[in-house]
Amino acid sequence: MNHILKSKNTFFSHTITLSHVYIVTVIFVFCLLILPQASEASGVVARQRQQQQQQMIQAAMQQQAVQQATQQYIQQRMMVQAAQQQAVMQAAYQKAVIEKTIQAQMAHQIQERYRLQGQMQTQMMVQQIKRETAVAMATALQQKMIAEKMMAMAYEQQAYQIAVQKKMLAEQAYQQAVYKKIAVEKAYQEIAVKKVVRDKMLKDRYGSTTEQGSSDAEITDLWADLEASSQVWPLMIDTEPKVLTVQRQIDLYKQDGVTIKKDPMFYVQTLDSMAEQNPDMFKAPFKELLKIAAVIEYDFDNGQNKDAMAKAVLGEKGFQQNKQRVNGGK
Repeated sequence: MNHILKSKNTFFSHTITLSHVYIVTVIFVFCLLILPQASEASGVVARQRQQQQQQMIQAAMQQQAVQQATQQYIQQRMMVQAAQQQAVMQAAYQKAVIEKTIQAQMAHQIQERYRLQGQMQTQMMVQQIKRETAVAMATALQQKMIAEKMMAMAYEQQAYQIAVQKKMLAEQAYQQAVYKKIAVEKAYQEIAVKKVVRDKMLKDRYGSTTEQGSSDAEITDLWADLEASSQVWPLMIDTEPKVLTVQRQIDLYKQDGVTIKKDPMFYVQTLDSMAEQNPDMFKAPFKELLKIAAVIEYDFDNGQNKDAMAKAVLGEKGFQQNKQRVNGGK
């Protein structure tokens, strides 16, 4: 299309140029005819001039005819070229359309082939997945049956083991009960022996025993001995004299401005435990023993630093362990 427009523009340019030449020629001829001839006197000269003018007109007309023929030839040539170019362009356009159509058909065929191949592959994959799923389900079912069977066997085995364990535990409990009974009987025998020994020692020392119903004079004598040494404490079997002894010492400390808040029964149990672990401590007066027990329990309130008092009694290592115990293991 651009070639055709260019050819048409060239054609119009040539046409305008020839038209200008023709117009100039006519004007020139017209001027020759109307110019005055005042200087020519004779008719011969006039005729000659007229002949010359006619010749010039004829030459101009011939020239115009040649120009018109040339212009027509150029126009025809340009039209032929334009028609040829249009034909070439039309043929190229048709060729392009045909090629595009062929390419589209080929692309459609390729796309259709890929689509069919994709469908086939998808179907094959679906069938493969179905087969694998069926195999997996069958395998899972078989494994489930095996697992259930194993669980049943394990349950039976576990039930048997539990029964055996229960039997063993029952036998152990029975043996422990027997051992405990023997230990209790032995403990009662030891207590009875200690009581007999205690009664004999107290009778030898005080002329009587310290069982319930003993006189105030007897327990007063006992307290007098405890002021010098606490060795008689482990020999005291009955709890009541021990509670009275601890309470008396707490009251004496209170008179000195020292406060002990915990229950006397607590210190009875604490001193009994100390007597079993370290009997040599009971060579000291009872007053000192109760102070040591109260200091360890952070219950000896005399206005001094309780940590310092506990460290003085227990030493650094014992102090740290006791501090942890008092704080609940923190």
